[in-house]
Amino acid sequence: MRIARRPSRASGPSTALTVTQLATLLRAALEREAVIGTLRDLEEDFETGKLSEEDHAQMRDQLRSRAMELLREEREGPKPVAAPRAAFCTECGAGLRVQDKFCAQCGTRVANAGPDGGSSA
Repeated sequence: MRIARRPSRASGPSTALTVTQLATLLRAALEREAVIGTLRDLEEDFETGKLSEEDHAQMRDQLRSRAMELLREEREGPKPVAAPRAAFCTECGAGLRVQDKFCAQCGTRVANAGPDGGSSA
């Protein structure tokens, strides 16, 4: 399992992963392995007559579907983390709250507020 990617020598953005992203990848890999183990157990239970063909097919399809979701998540990598918004107005330096769309001190639009006044994050 690849956890961290080496940045290329090209002048592109760094591909280093955050702790949260690493934890997400690890969780997906561990869950995928658990699902694969459960699939093996399911096959054994079916072969020994503990499960009906209908139950086996339904459970197998659910487990395979979940395993594919986890594998896709692992291969695509974690979703990029949005940069946090500045805590101070860029014009007057007044403190900003997360929900602020405009500076309460000078009225300047907050950098991450969308054109309709809503947050674009």
